[in-house]
Parts: sequence; C-alpha cells; structure tokens
Amino acid sequence: QTAQATPFFTQDPRTLPQGIWRIEEHVLFADLEESLVDGSEVPLLGGREASSLTLNTRIRYGARDDLTVFVDIPYLRKRLETSQGIGQSNAGLGDLFMLAKYKAYDDRRTGTRAAVALATKLKTGEYRELPPELALGSGQTNWQLVGLAEKQLGRTTYYTSLGHVWTGRRGDTGLDPGEIDFLNLAAEQTLASGPFAVVGEIGYWHQGRSHTNGAVVD
Repeated sequence: QTAQATPFFTQDPRTLPQGIWRIEEHVLFADLEESLVDGSEVPLLGGREASSLTLNTRIRYGARDDLTVFVDIPYLRKRLETSQGIGQSNAGLGDLFMLAKYKAYDDRRTGTRAAVALATKLKTGEYRELPPELALGSGQTNWQLVGLAEKQLGRTTYYTSLGHVWTGRRGDTGLDPGEIDFLNLAAEQTLASGPFAVVGEIGYWHQGRSHTNGAVVD
C-alpha cells in the first residue's frame, strides 16, 4: 500500500513496491522578521525582513518492496530587505537531501507500520559570503537517523518520527551549529470516499550549542 497524501516533515514508514517511481512537488513559503539562534529569537543578521519560497521536487523509487530511496531537489528564491530599506534577492538550487528507508514491520490488519531511515543532506546550495537570509544552503553536510511509525484508525492515520542529526562543520567558518534531536507528529484525514486528504503536522526539535574548534559560540 502506498500513501496518497502523506506529511512532508514527518516521514512516513511506507515504502513503494519494487521498481515503482513516484514524483512529488511541494511548495513551502516563509516570511521572517527574526531568526532563531541556540533556541533564542534574535534579529535578522542581514536586515529587517526576509522571505523564502521553496519549490521542492521529491523523487522516490522502490528498490525493494521493503526499501525505498528518495532525493529532495529544492529550488529556492529568497528576498531580503536590509536595514537601509534596500531589497536584495537570490535564487537557485538548495541543499540536496537523500534518504533510504527500510520498512521493518507492516501489519495490514491493524494498520500499523514501522521503519528506520538513514539520510544525508549535502552542501550543494550556495552559501559563501552570503547573509543567512540569502544563502541557498547551510554550508555543511549532515547525517540523520530516524525511527518512523504509523497507526491507522478509521479514516485517520497518525504518524510519528523521532530522530537525531549529526551536523557537519562549515568549511568557510569552521562553525558547527550543534547536533539536533527532533520529534514530529502528524495526522492524515481522508475526505469522504474521494482521493483527497487533509494533513496536519506539529514538530519539536532541540539543538545543541554552536561551537568552533570545541569552544562554545555565544
């Protein structure tokens, strides 16, 4: 069984049948007046207001019935208004994200599934000599290990993903932003008997302190 509509941030434990491809398009928009550093809200570094539009193409492939791999290819368009009121923009390819997901448990009778996933984010997006609000990538390669679970009750399916991210060091500044623990929860509600569904998500994440060469960055 494959998902007709699944969460974006909360990975689901489902896999595609062997040899099957699936392509998805996701649109994300964010309007920012402040940023988050070490868990605290701080003013934007590059100006007073910023926005980001991401067009993400996700390509999935069923390597085996219980193993699916996919790649996220993001195209970003960013805008920044400086403190002097000058508008700046940047656009292009962001950081590629690749994931392999192994489905370890699947009980169709109870609608319960579980999987484990290993993922990496590559530093393919432009980032050097750019303020964070205009950077297309983070400038670091990350690794991620995630546990995934799903439970179906009637027309509602609940998802959860719990994982850890090992963050890499930026090549230009030597900064490591701190490893991340995260928990995502989601619910997918099928509408009547049609192919449409409504998906809601909520997430929590905790990031360690930034550091350079072992020294904490304040």
